[in-house]
Amino acid sequence: MTRIQWFAASFLVLAGSVTFMLVFAYTAQLTYEVSFQGERFAEDSEIAGIDVSDMTRDEAVDAVRENVEGWQEETHLHLTWFDEEIPVPRESIQFLIEPTVDRRLDDPDASDEGVITAVDQGAVRQSAESFSFREDMRTAVDIDDLTDDIERETASLPDDDLQWMMHGYLNASAQPEEVVIAEASRSNVVTPELQEALDGVTSETIEGGTSFSVMEQLSTPSEDWVDEEPLAALGSAVFEVVASSNFNIEERHHRYALLDSVPMGFDAHLEEDIRDFQFTNPNDYDYELEFNLTGTNLEVTLVGYEFPYDIAVDVFETDNIGTRTKITYSQTQETEDSTTELDNGENGLRVETIRTLSYQDAELDDEPIGQQVLAEDYYAPVHALERRSIDQRQEEEEDEDEDDFPWFDEDFNGFNDEEERDEFEDWLENGEGSDAFEDWLDEGAPGDFDDWLEENGDNGGFDFDNGNGFDFDNGNGADNGFDFDTGNGADNGFDFDTGNGADNGFDFDTGNGADNGLDFDNGNGDDNGFDFGNGNGNGSSPGNGNGTDNGFGPGNGNGNGNGFGPGTGNGNGNGAGPGNGNGNGTFPGGGDPGGKDGSSTKGD
Repeated sequence: MTRIQWFAASFLVLAGSVTFMLVFAYTAQLTYEVSFQGERFAEDSEIAGIDVSDMTRDEAVDAVRENVEGWQEETHLHLTWFDEEIPVPRESIQFLIEPTVDRRLDDPDASDEGVITAVDQGAVRQSAESFSFREDMRTAVDIDDLTDDIERETASLPDDDLQWMMHGYLNASAQPEEVVIAEASRSNVVTPELQEALDGVTSETIEGGTSFSVMEQLSTPSEDWVDEEPLAALGSAVFEVVASSNFNIEERHHRYALLDSVPMGFDAHLEEDIRDFQFTNPNDYDYELEFNLTGTNLEVTLVGYEFPYDIAVDVFETDNIGTRTKITYSQTQETEDSTTELDNGENGLRVETIRTLSYQDAELDDEPIGQQVLAEDYYAPVHALERRSIDQRQEEEEDEDEDDFPWFDEDFNGFNDEEERDEFEDWLENGEGSDAFEDWLDEGAPGDFDDWLEENGDNGGFDFDNGNGFDFDNGNGADNGFDFDTGNGADNGFDFDTGNGADNGFDFDTGNGADNGLDFDNGNGDDNGFDFGNGNGNGSSPGNGNGTDNGFGPGNGNGNGNGFGPGTGNGNGNGAGPGNGNGNGTFPGGGDPGGKDGSSTKGD
């Protein structure tokens, strides 16, 4: 063998050995993978959208199980019918993960069919029977078709929640029909601007589960925007038909005053970029809102599947607020007695609009499914307005001033009988003192009233007995009443007595006993009442005698009296009536001026 041949043989042996080793190593690895690691998925392999590329069977099972469990926790499953949703229990759906992985390994070229599922028909039937609208859902629903669709749609583990609309699984007798739900019309409200704003808008679809805005459907007119009243009429018509559905109102406004074109309880004020009327269709069905303009008349109609319950809408006037009359006075009013009605006014209102849902075959005493307050509107009253002459105001003010005195009140009970009242009223009209005092005030109260009376020849005083007070007495007893008397005798309260006996009224008595409070007494005993004692006792009123008393009456005698009457005698008295003698009084008395040392001064 030559050297060249030897090298060639060696090279062949060496190459064969390397080739054998490589083949052995690959075969050994392949044998190990097949024998100990199992079959693997090819590249780009998926199960229900889960990437299982290059995974073994066990790895793929773990990956799919993890995704299924996460999907079950996050995804909600429901059966729907109108606005009602019934959940499908999670445990009613079984995911067969291992059979799914094996199926994919056996046929790697097959399309991804998702996870194999099995649905418990009994659990799904129980969910379907939970709808409150019908009691025969067991026989009204095709459960086989429903469970087949649940198995098919859950197999792919979709990202969103799943809902199955019951309409497609109901038999023909149970399926609702499309009808006119409600319609509302408004007359003499359509203007050219409203026609332009609604141009091309004849019907709008309100999809299930979506919101709807009235203002978004209107186009902006080329010139002037739509007036307030046509817009209010449009908004109220839409509100009226929506009220007869189960739609949820999201936004609504009402005006401060109800317009003539808007029925009470259906106010829906619209204003560009500010106020809108919006609502949501909660059903799984779509509905159509139709607009029809005929001349100046507007009609709005809601069309869709008939609801499985009755819907009643009631408007209640919960309060009616009356008006008041506001009066303005004018110097240009022609006659003193004339009154011009500028505005008759309008009562205010509180209004509630309530929607009631009830079962179609419900008895009168059955509870409704539910009630909802759609609107609670308040409209303030518009008060009446009158214009009168300025002269009438002056007369009215004078009347009001007279009414301030209690003796002008018909219920004033300071008189013992009608004869005394009549005598008093006659004095007010014809008496000597009242006109003189008013004349003195009219002249600006010049100087002392007593001096003025002497100069004008009037004996003065609100006086009935000897120029001494509001007193009516007969006999020798004490003076009682709104009384201011002369001398050392007693004077007593709002009282009018007769004879020698007891005092009666808001009384201040005479005698030596103590008197207290609201009392009317006789003689020397104790008095209790709105009473002021006279004599040596102490009370809430001025006394007569040597004691000191304080109260609403004048004091008489040697004591000190403070109250609503002037003092009479040697003491000091302060009060609301004229004083005679040496006392002081708020009303002028008949004594000498000066206020001390035998003088009398006008009080405040």
